[in-house]
Amino acid sequence: MVNRVYCANLLNSGSIGLISDSPGVETAVVFVHGFLGDPTATWLNFHGLVDDFPHEFPWWQNCDMLFFNYDSVANPIQISSDRLMRFLTAIYPEPTRSSEDVGYQQAGFADTLRRIRGDNFRYSRLVLVGHSEGAVVIRQMVLNIMRPFLAFCQRQIQVVGLASANPHLRRRVRQKFNPKAIAQTFAEITTKARQEFDRFAAASNPEGVRSVERSLARDLVDFMQNTRHAVPSEIQDLQPYWVLTADLCLFAPAHFGYSPSGLLGTITRLPLVSELLESIVSWSTAYNDLRTLSPVLRSLQQATEKFQSEFGHIPALRASVLWGEDDRLLSMGSYMLDAPEPSERAQNHTSICKPKVNYRRPMEFVRYGKLARIATA
Repeated sequence: MVNRVYCANLLNSGSIGLISDSPGVETAVVFVHGFLGDPTATWLNFHGLVDDFPHEFPWWQNCDMLFFNYDSVANPIQISSDRLMRFLTAIYPEPTRSSEDVGYQQAGFADTLRRIRGDNFRYSRLVLVGHSEGAVVIRQMVLNIMRPFLAFCQRQIQVVGLASANPHLRRRVRQKFNPKAIAQTFAEITTKARQEFDRFAAASNPEGVRSVERSLARDLVDFMQNTRHAVPSEIQDLQPYWVLTADLCLFAPAHFGYSPSGLLGTITRLPLVSELLESIVSWSTAYNDLRTLSPVLRSLQQATEKFQSEFGHIPALRASVLWGEDDRLLSMGSYMLDAPEPSERAQNHTSICKPKVNYRRPMEFVRYGKLARIATA
């Protein structure tokens, strides 16, 4: 059984970390709570139970568990997703010294990892686990990354094209990509894309040009997945985009908004009750973003499913989804390429993500989320 080092207030955000002392750690599992949630109460009892069943869930022994904290009530989804992105780029794939905390012996998070694992530690896998609003925050963050990532792909095509016509720039590009074999592979990928781009451009084939950009996006994500253990400093330009290799495991995602039903729905629709509730929650920017058919949710679905149709190979655009049969708070549904799991009996909106000794599905589900992509790739 592993021991875990507790790190508090990661990135001064109130987030917490449980760092495994197993020598085989390769995965960071980041939990993102939902509306009115927090890093501890939302996920009870993930913090301890994963290590109480090492034979049943051996994968967890080689995972660090990071519980992201954010203001899920006052902040709009866009702001929360921006903060999640900054948090992730500070820890994955290589924790940086900017990820300071005031946890174990007042050391920084990165320094704590170096003390346990040495100077060259980096994660090779990332799993993002979201509950309710947290799932929306994760997917908005992925969407925010996709747009600059595609622009990055276009720039790589342009840089290689300029270098082929400019001896000085060609020499600089060659110096940048040598002698590291991994960096050389990156150069070969982008050079091949430029050659295809020129061929389609010469033939006035705009769809062919677009197909080159899609292929380069696919090849670069594959490249990032295959080189996560050791990436030379020459390719640090890819740092913001490693998150696209993550697995997504979503508990009761609020993709389609809050829509109370059953007895809860009846009560909340009573005239005086509905007016009182509306006056209480309408000040919350996040709540307004999460209303059924809100512009934020509609835009998120449309843009994500459009990217899914073009770049379905990118892991972070797909998600495993788990619902409780007794969830009466949300409109249930999944995006086009998501993989919904059979719903859990006797679990509601808040209990679905809280493992217990006699309810271990959440621990298995997150593990399954990791394996599902490998099985279907």
